Amino acid sequence: TPQQLSQLLLEHTSSSFSLHTNNNDKNSTVESQQNTLLHLLSLLQKYSVNTSNPYFFNQLYGRVDPVSLAAELVTVACNSTSFTYEVAPVFVLIEQEVMKHFAKLVYGDLAESEEDGKLNGIVLPGGSYSNLMSLHVARYSWRTANGYIYTQNEPAESITNDCCMAKNILEEDEAPTESSSSSSEEEDEDVYDAASSDENEEKKEADHHVVSPISRTPRRRNTRSPHSPPAQMNHNSTPHKMNQNHPDLVAFVSAEAHYSFSKAIAVTGINYHNLIKVPTLPDGQMNPAELHKAITRVKQEGRIPFFVAATAGSTVRGSFDNIEEIVKICRAHEEEEETLLNYPQDSIIRHKIWVHVDGAWGGSIVFSDRPDLKSLCKGLSQADSFVMNPHKMLGTPIQTSAFVTKHSHILQQTNSTKAGYLFDSRKIGANYDLGDATFSCSRRADAVKFWAMWKYYGLSGLAQRVEDKVDVLRTLVEKVEESDAFMLACQPWPFNVCFYYLPRRIRVMLQLCGISTKTMMISAKTTDGGDDGTTTTTYQDVSLPDDISMELSKISVELKLRLHKAGEMLIPYQPISNQKADCFRLVLSGKKKFDESDVHHLMHVMDKYGADL
Repeated sequence: TPQQLSQLLLEHTSSSFSLHTNNNDKNSTVESQQNTLLHLLSLLQKYSVNTSNPYFFNQLYGRVDPVSLAAELVTVACNSTSFTYEVAPVFVLIEQEVMKHFAKLVYGDLAESEEDGKLNGIVLPGGSYSNLMSLHVARYSWRTANGYIYTQNEPAESITNDCCMAKNILEEDEAPTESSSSSSEEEDEDVYDAASSDENEEKKEADHHVVSPISRTPRRRNTRSPHSPPAQMNHNSTPHKMNQNHPDLVAFVSAEAHYSFSKAIAVTGINYHNLIKVPTLPDGQMNPAELHKAITRVKQEGRIPFFVAATAGSTVRGSFDNIEEIVKICRAHEEEEETLLNYPQDSIIRHKIWVHVDGAWGGSIVFSDRPDLKSLCKGLSQADSFVMNPHKMLGTPIQTSAFVTKHSHILQQTNSTKAGYLFDSRKIGANYDLGDATFSCSRRADAVKFWAMWKYYGLSGLAQRVEDKVDVLRTLVEKVEESDAFMLACQPWPFNVCFYYLPRRIRVMLQLCGISTKTMMISAKTTDGGDDGTTTTTYQDVSLPDDISMELSKISVELKLRLHKAGEMLIPYQPISNQKADCFRLVLSGKKKFDESDVHHLMHVMDKYGADL
């Protein structure tokens, strides 16, 4: 417990972790001080959770890959930061190399070519950070395309004049008129709620106007095109924001999407009501029909859809959204707007919807060419951005996140501030500087960990690591389906298996309710044209009675605690959509050695500690 560990580490009179005491007194020697510190460092490892244990399943990371760890130690010893070529030339070039090949792996020839060393992607500290970056870049892309951002390379006189013109228009637009009687609070309100009454919507439409700084013409917010022709962008320029008074921008994510999108919305200042969580299908996929309805409804309300995030491997279920269908829906809405607004044929589509794919967990699937896995990411090359975390399934040291986009220079355009004391074109290799392409200045050389793993094992070695995990988890699914003491909680996906442990008394309760532990599996059939006996299984979510659900949740919590205290395994219980009972989730993260014998051991141990619950 926290109290026991605190007493053990902080309250001893000698060799304490407490900073209230130290060994740097007059009687101590350098050797004794070193020995004391080495002892304390050994205790750090002794009392920390052993994430390399094959039965550590608690989070989406696990046993660290030794090759990647060696690379990590080298980069730490170099103590440099990968924001300019001048101070980290090797690290910068390695990041260029690994991200170039990763972009080709994801996008192939569709990735826009790099120039002057600029990247199609960058290594970031984690999936949450990467999802924030995707939202930030998407908003910048929309603003630029619709004329809400100027660049500093434009003539100063033009910028100044446009600023004054926009200011005058805004002042005129805000001047009270006979038809405008709304309060100042209503004038400032920038929230659109789909459940608002028609009367309130009409009032907002009458009171609110949007000014495009380029056209200098006020346009009503409820018109289909509150936008003027886009400002021209130079990839070396720095954005200069002219006017933030634009329509509500709306983002869409799955109800199963990672919680980081809710935080990213808050950080970027987009109103929380403009993050729409799209309902899912029973298997956890975003429902494409519901996405289409949601986008249509938003447009009818006068708001602008600008961002859709698909998930490639959700945290609990492990579900993969239908990326191809999501992209098709977004592009169809863009074409509809282009037709309605009669844009010139040579113009860009200004109602661009940025499609991001969050593959932080399941994105490692891109390394495999196996048809059953590759089909899950069909359409990925059509997405605007993609993220994958090598520290999860592949096992690089935490934290490593590869963010890639098919739009060359967009990261520099979005984030550049041209800080002169760092980024100076007169310095050696200035065109290769990475720091201006992201939020942070100090950057760990995390790309080296990813590069070292890829270099050592090769593409085929990384693919094999992914495929082996899928195969052994398939074995677990088969054993769960065969056992009366276990039951699937939802349809299994390649990287996640969610299940319940059923003590004998729960099995009796299920029988009395007429529910079989095999109810989740409703049919099996031989694959068409196959003589190898392979089968395709379909699943359905089983709605368990409330009393059984309540008991299963208690069992999951107690069994986890027993296994944890006994040191047998660390496995999480998780809430899951469409079910009231918490279930166990098993994933295989990191460079974990786990085979069929481990599957048998896992099920045996759970039954041993849970039979009396």
